[in-house]
Amino acid sequence: MKPLTKDEVASMESTHANRSLLISALRNLPEGFTWDYGNPCRCAMGLGVVLGLTKTEHAGDLAEAIGAERDEVHAICYYTMGTRQTPRDVTAGQIAERFERLP
Repeated sequence: MKPLTKDEVASMESTHANRSLLISALRNLPEGFTWDYGNPCRCAMGLGVVLGLTKTEHAGDLAEAIGAERDEVHAICYYTMGTRQTPRDVTAGQIAERFERLP
């Protein structure tokens, strides 16, 4: 296995910091941000834009910013992941927990 380059290490550190920032913001929503899991502008993807992690409310952009797989972020952001909850019942804290579980 070849050693990581300085750029690769910096990228890993940046995505880790971005993920930590997103999780913290999900647990303590910024003033003026109204949570709505059913609206991409008002869920974790919209929060990514508010935090400056992404420029769009797309799962792929958020995945890249936090160093996760697009499909994993898409599953978190677009589905209640096998629960019987409706989107209005999904809380920001529940989504933070799901992001914490990502590899």
